[in-house]
Amino acid sequence: MTKLAILLLALPACMIGSGENDPPLPFDAWQTKYVSSTTGPTGSQQLFYDWDQTLTRDQETRLYQQYFTAKTAGVTESEATVNLTLYGEDLLPVGQRVQTYCVSNAFGQFKPAVLQAIATAAGDWTNAAGGAVGWEYHPEWDGACDTNAPLTFDAVPINEASGLYAQAFFPSTPRAQRELYINLYTVFYNAPPVPLEGLLRHEFGHSLGLRHETARAQGIVEYGLQCYEDVFFRPITQYDDYSLMATPACTGLGGIKNPTLTITGLDAQGIRELYQ
Repeated sequence: MTKLAILLLALPACMIGSGENDPPLPFDAWQTKYVSSTTGPTGSQQLFYDWDQTLTRDQETRLYQQYFTAKTAGVTESEATVNLTLYGEDLLPVGQRVQTYCVSNAFGQFKPAVLQAIATAAGDWTNAAGGAVGWEYHPEWDGACDTNAPLTFDAVPINEASGLYAQAFFPSTPRAQRELYINLYTVFYNAPPVPLEGLLRHEFGHSLGLRHETARAQGIVEYGLQCYEDVFFRPITQYDDYSLMATPACTGLGGIKNPTLTITGLDAQGIRELYQ
């Protein structure tokens, strides 16, 4: 069992870094190198690492502890792909597997492209899961599309040169942080490395509970210790480095073997095992 993974951004590398024998960085230096933040339309800040993974302050502390242990005790494996919490697998609860959303009018001229990309990505995952999961658009909230909307999440634009392309959330993420960020700067004003619908397929994989495929032991063997993340996940299918959940923070942008981020057969197998 094993599978699924993550994607996009263009910022700090993954955990551990290239110097396998280097001593661990102090917390402040580690934080500067590996953790960044983005500011939402309302001014709220969201931490992230490894290209697009959301992070709370408590998780940041635990992640540093895992990094320190990995550097000092030689931990090099992090088998992966469904996210884990203290309470078990991080999946959408039964009865809440249709994610409701709005798309902010603040996207302006880019809103039609965003609507189409979301619909494509959502439809692809719904088909891959055999209808076990879904998405439902609520345009009546587009004029007040923020974390106060009584929906699963809100899709909102950011516009910053942070390197982030898009960022989503896990099923266990609190509603106050459950936003789909799409960065106008990198996605529309500059050429993204993959199509928007591919970026969103990757992000929606996270919203279903999936982690980066390349964080698994096989990814570390193939690409190096820069692929290490943490140990809070478990394998679902056999390793798949063509998975749309592979992250360029591990492989490099030129190393993505599935540049359109389409759902592979193993991706589909993994999501069906989780939700059916």
